[in-house]
Amino acid sequence: MYVIKVKDPKEIVELARKYKGYPMELLIYLNDPQSAGGLKSRRKVELIKSD
Repeated sequence: MYVIKVKDPKEIVELARKYKGYPMELLIYLNDPQSAGGLKSRRKVELIKSD
């Protein structure tokens, strides 16, 4: 397994399209609790809280 760290959203989308045939997960690190709550309410996501 490889971990690819990308900060530019455009590059994230490009990589996801390029490697869509491979199993992958997307981890998003957010410092805003409201944004994290909004993601969970509208999508099937797992919210992992780290302190």
